[in-house]
Amino acid sequence: LTSSDYTLASGEALPQGTYYWRVKARDGAGNESAWTASRSFSVDTTAPTVSIASPSSGQTFTTPTITVSGTALDVGGVSKVEVKVGSGIWQVATGTTSWSKLVTLNPGPNTIYARATDTSGNPSPEALVTVTYNPVQATISLSPTSGPAGGWITIGGSEFPPSTPVSALKIGGITVTAFGTTDPNGNLPGLYVAVPWALT
Repeated sequence: LTSSDYTLASGEALPQGTYYWRVKARDGAGNESAWTASRSFSVDTTAPTVSIASPSSGQTFTTPTITVSGTALDVGGVSKVEVKVGSGIWQVATGTTSWSKLVTLNPGPNTIYARATDTSGNPSPEALVTVTYNPVQATISLSPTSGPAGGWITIGGSEFPPSTPVSALKIGGITVTAFGTTDPNGNLPGLYVAVPWALT
């Protein structure tokens, strides 16, 4: 070499693997230096692989937060695994060859994506599964079911217990005000609202 760097020509492309090199200098009189310590570099153009083990495509959930988990593989090592839901932002998972990530689903169908990056910066093809989030519909009971305007009713239900905080509530399309777990007269515990008209 006659300069401090050298670029391989297209016909000199190196196959994948690890390479070692060292140099020495020679002056105009033919005197040579000692060899330098050896150095190494690797050529890696192979993408890693990633797969989603859980959840499975077609699963249905009634809660929005789930854990996505899976595996990734690369001969040179996996640097990171990322996960996203739909068109959301990629988020780094915990772990690499075995990984997991807590995600939040939107109501309806959700496509979950995962991708891996190896230590050379090569990205994997994306893995994906499609799941569905069906929120549980609240079942609400009113007691009493009829009464005078301005009266009190107790709100309850299997998915709407009396202790549930409520800041706004609509009955028949009209917003009513919730007063907490007892009415202003200190009556029995429950979620009470004052209704603005007679229930029928």
